[in-house]
Amino acid sequence: MNAPESKHILLFPVHIWGHTRPMCTLAARLVQLESVTVTFFVAASLYERIKAEVARDFDMGAQDPRLSGLRFVVLEQGNVPHDPEVIDQSFMSLWGELLSGREVACSSINGVDSKWKLSASPPDAIVLDIFATCLVFDTFHEQRHTWNLPRPLKLFSWLPVTTSWALVLHRQNLIPMIEDMVSREGITFGEAAYDLLWTPKGKVLTSPCLPPLYDYECHPQAMPILPNFVSGIFAHIGRKLENTDGVITFDAADYNPKATTALRDWFAQTSRPVCYAGPLVPSNNTGDSASSDATSEGVAKFLDNQLAIHGAKSVIYVSFGSMLWPSDPAKLDAVLDVLMAKHIPVVITHPSAAMMLLPETRRKLVEYYGAFSADWIPQQAVLDHPAVGWCLTHGGHNSVLECILAGVPMIVWPIVVDQPMNAVHLSANIDVAYELVEVRHGSGLGPICRTGRTPSGTLDAVKAEFTDVLDRAFGKDGEEKRTRLQTLKATLEGAWKEDGVARRDVRQLLEGI
Repeated sequence: MNAPESKHILLFPVHIWGHTRPMCTLAARLVQLESVTVTFFVAASLYERIKAEVARDFDMGAQDPRLSGLRFVVLEQGNVPHDPEVIDQSFMSLWGELLSGREVACSSINGVDSKWKLSASPPDAIVLDIFATCLVFDTFHEQRHTWNLPRPLKLFSWLPVTTSWALVLHRQNLIPMIEDMVSREGITFGEAAYDLLWTPKGKVLTSPCLPPLYDYECHPQAMPILPNFVSGIFAHIGRKLENTDGVITFDAADYNPKATTALRDWFAQTSRPVCYAGPLVPSNNTGDSASSDATSEGVAKFLDNQLAIHGAKSVIYVSFGSMLWPSDPAKLDAVLDVLMAKHIPVVITHPSAAMMLLPETRRKLVEYYGAFSADWIPQQAVLDHPAVGWCLTHGGHNSVLECILAGVPMIVWPIVVDQPMNAVHLSANIDVAYELVEVRHGSGLGPICRTGRTPSGTLDAVKAEFTDVLDRAFGKDGEEKRTRLQTLKATLEGAWKEDGVARRDVRQLLEGI
C-alpha cells in the first residue's frame, strides 16, 4: 500500500517583519506537528533573518531533520517598505511560471538548492497575508478552480494583527459603501476610501470586545499614510474576510476571549474555520535573528550592570517596532527627560526608517549614563532579562505578546492599525498596562470616548502624565498590574502545550485541508 501523500501548504506574508516573523514560527510548528511540506515565499531582504528565526524554534537549530519539509522561494520586494505591490507582482510572475509547467528554484534552510514543479508537488492550501494587494487575493479566489490542479486549493487569510482590529474596523465589506460614495459624490475610488477609512469624523465605533471608541482614536498620532495604501489594502480587508476560506492569526485565543468568540461566531455563520495559532514566539528566546553579536553582547552587559546598580525590574525598554515612530519627536524628548530626571535606566531601539530623534535628544542619550541605544536590539532576550521592569511600546501585537510571555507590563504609546485597540484592551479591559494619552497628536487629541477626558497634548502635560505613570508603575499599582499579567502569561504559555488551544486549532486546520 502506498503511503498517503503529505499535505503541502504555501505561506506568503508581505515584506513587513512584524507580519513575517510570527509566520516563521508558524512554519516551524507546522513541520513539527506532522509530516507536511511547507513552501515559504519570502522577501529577498528578509531571507537570512527568516531562516535564522525559523531555526530558533528547534533545539537542534537548522540541523533538525524535520526542517527537510520546509523550503523557501525568494522574491524581489522593491524599495518601498510599506508597499507590497512589487513583491506581489514577483509572486504572481513566479506563480504563472508554475502554472505553465516550469520548475522554480527553491532553497532549504541550509541553503541547498532544489527545484519545484507544480505537478510533482501540488499545494493543498495557501496562507496569504491579508495585507497583500488585491492582485494576489483576487487571482487565487476567482481563478483557482480553473487551474486544473489535482486537488482543491484552499485560500486562508493570515491575520497579523490583534483580533479586535478586524472587529472594530473591518466587520463588513466596505466596497459597496465606497462605490456608492463614488457615484453619489463624483469622486474617485481612492478619495472615497480615504475619506471613509482615514478621515476622522468623530463617529463612535462599537464592538463586542472593547469600550466604544471615536474614529480618530484609531489614529491617535494622526500619522499620514499613502492614499493608495488605504484604497488598495485597507479598503479591501472586509471583502477579503468575507471571501476567504478561513483565517489563521498569530493572536492568542485567550488574549481577548470576547474578541476570539466574536470572530469564531462570525466565521461559523458560513462554516469557515478560525485558527488561533498564537502566541507564535520561538522556543529559544536567547538570540535574535536581526541583532549583531556586538549589539547583543553590549545590551546584555549594560543590563547586567544596571541589575547590579539599581536592582531587578529597574530598566525601561523603549521600542516602537520595526516600522513606526511617534509623530512629534519633541514629545519623545519630553518622556526621555522624565526618565533621566528620575535616574531610570533605559534601553531604546530605533530601527524604523520613520525614526525621528531631535539633535538634543541624541545628545542626551549619549551623555546619559543610564542609556543604551541601538538600531536593533534582541527584544525577547532584553524582555527576559531580570533588570527589565517595564516596556514603553507602541503596542504592536508581536511586542504585546512577547511582553506578556516575558511577564513585563507595558506603558503603551499607540500609533496606528491595531495598536490603539491593544492599548485600550491592556489598560481598560484587563488592567495590565498604562496608556499614554497626552502624547496623542493632531486630530488624535479629541475627547476620549470611554472617559470623556480631552488631552491637551502640551509638552508640560506629556511630562506630568508620564511622571504620574512612572510613580504608579514603580509603586503598588504597578505591582498589581504585574501580578495580573503573570496570570495572563501562564494562560498564554499553555497555548502550545499538548492540550493547548493553539496546538489544537492548528491540528484541526491541517485535518480539514
